[in-house]
Amino acid sequence: MKSHESFGKLVRAYRKSHHLSQQDMAELCNVSICYYQRIEHGKANLGLDLAIYIAAALDISLDELKQNVHVLPLLFV
Repeated sequence: MKSHESFGKLVRAYRKSHHLSQQDMAELCNVSICYYQRIEHGKANLGLDLAIYIAAALDISLDELKQNVHVLPLLFV
């Protein structure tokens, strides 16, 4: 599994556990719903700033994301 796909699956799991819709997350992260869906499907590159927005929207730390996706640093472009 590619690192982008792993990250997307992790974000999706956290989002669902927080009872947030994709639209909710897109708004919290200040991106379009289409772009947010691409993130969850592992089809989008994202920068550190967006990863921070995602972590904040999910009320978790970036470190927590890194612990669960050991390849997270490879995602940042």
